[in-house]
Amino acid sequence: MKNVRLKLVAMLALLVLVVGLSAIKVTFLRSFDIEPNPMDDHCRIGITIDRPMELNVRIEDTKGTVIKNLYYGHVLRGLTLTWDRYDNNGQYTPKGVYRVVVSTNDRYTSTMKTVILK
Repeated sequence: MKNVRLKLVAMLALLVLVVGLSAIKVTFLRSFDIEPNPMDDHCRIGITIDRPMELNVRIEDTKGTVIKNLYYGHVLRGLTLTWDRYDNNGQYTPKGVYRVVVSTNDRYTSTMKTVILK
């Protein structure tokens, strides 16, 4: 009977540990800035990460449509990009609200809004 109780307590402790670990928020960004924001003709996007990894950086409109793929590749510690308001087709992007989306392996994602005024 003691063995059954010990096994049950051990299984419950393991279950609590697994559930607790799965609830931990995973982050990969140390900093993520857009300057200037709001912008007129261009903005600088600065990204600093915790460890080397593959990053995907893109611009989306408010509907989630990808406007511009800015970067995809391996980053050691940080990255500075410039968006000149041109989309993937070479067209100048109109004024409005856009999102800069940073993701790793399409698993962890961070977004920040930017506004084009003119």
